[in-house]
Amino acid sequence: MPICSLTFDRKLTRQRSDLYFDTMNDFSLFHRPSFEHKIQTIKNTDHFQALFASMFAYSASFYIADAVDPHAHLHTSSWKPDPMRFHNKALTLINKSLDEYLDQPPSLCLLQAMILITSCELTKGVRGRAWRLLGSCVRVAYELHLHLIDYEACEEY
Repeated sequence: MPICSLTFDRKLTRQRSDLYFDTMNDFSLFHRPSFEHKIQTIKNTDHFQALFASMFAYSASFYIADAVDPHAHLHTSSWKPDPMRFHNKALTLINKSLDEYLDQPPSLCLLQAMILITSCELTKGVRGRAWRLLGSCVRVAYELHLHLIDYEACEEY
């Protein structure tokens, strides 16, 4: 699968995912041991690409060529770690996917991609676009009924 005009290479994607998990310490959206299983269940290609593009938008700024891919110079399509390229690709795929859902709730992985991109936007500056994205994340979380997940546990206390 192409991600941001690059060929989907399982080994490089794993390395880039590892870089994300090694550097993303602000909050955790994924359970690392089960992440590979999770991504295998994503059926929609746009959601899959949006999720990885949003992860790479975050981790690309921490990229050190030798640490991620010591043989990068040997690849004809070596990864160019431009966070904005991944960021823009993720935003495009997120907006396209949201437009396709109309009255149905989007997938959880799309919400996770939205959260990562929103986090990137908020770190660039707390402006209108970042707030609109944050509001969209909250609305999608409600559509997915995530506000009810711990509801019964709260009643027990």
